Amino acid sequence: MQITIEYTNQQEREQILEEHQDKYLIEEKNITEGNFLVFSTVKPIESEIDDLKQAVAELSIALSEVM
Repeated sequence: MQITIEYTNQQEREQILEEHQDKYLIEEKNITEGNFLVFSTVKPIESEIDDLKQAVAELSIALSEVM
């Protein structure tokens, strides 16, 4: 699920980020209609891929140390 929240100044932006630390910030829009932060309750796929790459690298190192 995605949540889009509008903000008008830096202080409000920081407050929104603090209030939604349990979500993933996936986009920030600064357009003529206003400033928006877009959050997701689901971890973005890019982060999952990076996590998997890191795990594979760690396993490769551990495997090379065993052999």
